[in-house]
Amino acid sequence: MRAEYYQAINSEEIAIKLDKELGAISNKTFLQMGYFGANKMILAKFAFWPNTKYALFVDGKAILEEAIKNDSKNIELIFLRYPVQLNAPSILDYNQNVASDKKILVNEVKSIKDKDLKTRILAFLLSDGKLTEAERKAIQ
Repeated sequence: MRAEYYQAINSEEIAIKLDKELGAISNKTFLQMGYFGANKMILAKFAFWPNTKYALFVDGKAILEEAIKNDSKNIELIFLRYPVQLNAPSILDYNQNVASDKKILVNEVKSIKDKDLKTRILAFLLSDGKLTEAERKAIQ
């Protein structure tokens, strides 16, 4: 699921496939829910019509936020939300958690046991995470 999600960021075909796979799961874990919501926001990027883009984004946002509400300590869910909020157009008004998510990620990244997840978070933070110099030093 994680690997497909990161491929979906640049591939509409994979995003559609992942949407179908996750949509078919009736009792999703909160992590599956989070990926389902985040992937819907990726699908919005590929949609042609503005109303379709908006609907997909809003649906995805609601699903991701519900997952985070129910599993607020899950660093992977926080990481799914952080890049979306950093890059969402201001008109969508989806940036309320940027500072708190960044703080959580910077403070917790070193203690993550899952090496793949840790590598992905570190790579993003160091390349696109909008870190201060102090935050950059703290995670290196």
